[in-house]
Formats: sequence, C-alpha cells, structure tokens
Amino acid sequence: MYDDDAEHWVGKTFAGTWWIERVLGTGGMGSVLLGRAADGSQVALKVLHPELNAIAEVRKRFLREGFIGNSLGGADAVPGVVRVLGSGETPEGLAYLTMEVLQGETLFDRMARTGTMPPGEVLALADQVLETLAIAHARGVVHRDLKPENIHLGIDGRVRMLDFGIARVVDGLTGLPEKTATKTGMIMGTATYMAPEQATGLIHDIDGRTDLFGLGATMFRLLSGRQVHGDVTEAMEVIAAATEQAPPLASVAPGISPAVAAVVDRSLAFIKFHRYPNAETMRADVRAVSAGALPPYAQAVLDGRIRAGQPSPPMTPSPGGVSPSARPQPTVLEHAAAPSHSMSRPERTLDDSATVPPGSGTPLTQWSTGKLLLLVGGASLATGVIVAVIVVLLLLSC
Repeated sequence: MYDDDAEHWVGKTFAGTWWIERVLGTGGMGSVLLGRAADGSQVALKVLHPELNAIAEVRKRFLREGFIGNSLGGADAVPGVVRVLGSGETPEGLAYLTMEVLQGETLFDRMARTGTMPPGEVLALADQVLETLAIAHARGVVHRDLKPENIHLGIDGRVRMLDFGIARVVDGLTGLPEKTATKTGMIMGTATYMAPEQATGLIHDIDGRTDLFGLGATMFRLLSGRQVHGDVTEAMEVIAAATEQAPPLASVAPGISPAVAAVVDRSLAFIKFHRYPNAETMRADVRAVSAGALPPYAQAVLDGRIRAGQPSPPMTPSPGGVSPSARPQPTVLEHAAAPSHSMSRPERTLDDSATVPPGSGTPLTQWSTGKLLLLVGGASLATGVIVAVIVVLLLLSC
C-alpha cells in the first residue's frame, strides 16, 4: 500500500537533508512527509509514489506541474496557496517537492468531525477559495481537483488550497501500474466532486468553470451532509458524475435559504456554459448573500434578465426571493457564448450558429422561424416554376 511506502521513511534521512518525523498524509500522486533539517527548521515533503516515479514522463510532469508555485506559491505568492519552496530528486531518483508546513487541518478532517457546517461559515470559506481561484485562473492555472481534502483551514483563519497542478500530471497517460488504478479518481479528480466534462474524459474542455463545480459540490456536501449524487457505489461515481445533473440543494437541505441554494445550484449546472462565467462573478454573489442580500448574478439569470454564463455585468436584482426550486436547466436559450478569456478551446454548442443580424431587434426564435419560412417559400416557388416549364414543353411537343 502507498501508506506503507510513506511509513518506510519515518526515522530516516531523506535526500541527505531532512530527518523524517512522521507522515502527514497520503494521496493519489504521493505522500507528504514532515521533515526537519539540521538547523531545526521544518518542511513538508511531497514525495511521488515509487510506482509513478518509475514512469519517466510522470516524474517529469510532477516536477514541472507540481512546482506550479513558480506562479502561485513562489516569490509572488498568492495568500490562499501553500508556498512551494523547491523541488528535486533524491540520489535514488525519487522526485519530491518541498513546501511550507501548515498549522491546522483540512476541510475533510473538519467535515469528518462535524458532518455539516453553518451556511455563514461555508460562505466565508467559499469567499476565500474564490479569491484564490480568481487569481489562479487569471494566471492560466486551473486546479482540477478541488475537494475537501485539498482545502486547508489554518489556525490563522486563512483558507489555503493544496495540490495546484498535480491533477493534470497523468492526463492522457496510459499503462499506469495496477496499484495506481485504484487511485485514478484521486489523481484525475475525485469523482464525488468532479464536473461532468471531467468525468467524461474531455480534458481539453476543462477550465475555470470546472473548479467552480468542484467548489459547488464541496459547498453542497457541507450544507446538506450528503454528496451531490447521493450514496452511490464507487464504481458508479464517475458514471453519475458524467450523466446525472445535481439535484437542487433545496430538495435535500430544505432549511437552507433560497439565496444560498441559488448560488450553489448555479455553480453545479450540468453544462459548464450555464455555470458562473468566472470566479469573480461567483464571489460577488457569495459576498452579497453573506451580507443578507440576493445573489445579483444568480437572481438575474432566474429572472430571465441575462443568460446563464453570460459575462456581462448583471442588472440590479428585482425585489423578492429566489425560488427554492429554481435550477439551471440545459436548454438552448439559456446558453451564452463562452467569455473571451476562457482558457478552454472554442466549442460548438446547440445555438451558436443561430445569430441575430446586427441592429436587428427580432428575437432569436422569431428570426430563425422567419428564415425557415423564407426557405420553404422559396423552395415552393422554385418547384412551381419548374413544373410550369415542364407543362409548357409537353404542350409544345404535342
């Protein structure tokens, strides 16, 4: 087991520098060890599992992608990201990263103790996560494995995100060892918190909105006490993530306010174009709800004043509450084109070929119907002319 691999280092010197005191945790890519240097300073060592380390491409990607701290946790560090201090390989060729030692616990540990969390705490946590995501996405970095295990709650009150870049280390690779196969969900993104586009293996479709889904699924779990897709078997988790729309939060947590439910529901839209267009927009809604107001973006979508996913600033929400049963539905008219700053490749959607001519006030549905009638009418006229010509020729030949 991977845990045994990690325990092997306890009481020994790692890379000729750090005395390993204990194992801090084990995941799909590697184990985290607590190391102490000769001067008494401590570091957290993220060590690639031996079976993965034996694959040259994985080892190379781990050192390249794992040290994403060059842009997030390095000299110009983002407050919500664990600081990466360096990377290297042991004399035996085992790849590792050195990181700051965090004081506190992961959200998973907190969740295991308390089950659920009050809405106010969940919103405050989401606010910090979205602050970090907004910066990361602006720098071209998508986490891709956002889940309670990768969210750290510090004793200083700061929420930090772990394992940026690690989730894509094995993307597209085949022939991974059988021992790793059981950990695939943890490496590629945990199925319980996985967005549909990720569950279906559409690697190039993953972008910042995939992270928003992961955060929404985490909020769903913290507020309702259950996973998005309920108690499904491990074998069915990926299938459920790829094929089933998340239920409305209000249907499983009726005590949650409609405003909070609207934010979570919007982030969990099955089609990524129907989610929040970016982390900044979702954060604005979270902050509004925290202040006791309606979420401006989610409310504007529910009122039909803007389309889901539209990046333009929403109008001031109208008075009234958010319908608890309101949910983003995968309809054609709800879609808007992806924002120009999207990090995903351009995609075709059901309605992106049906556009209204510039300056036209005609609604999309009326314009499409009008074009259809013109085409049908034109075809009928052409058919009539052809028939008339044939009749005349037949008469002349008699």
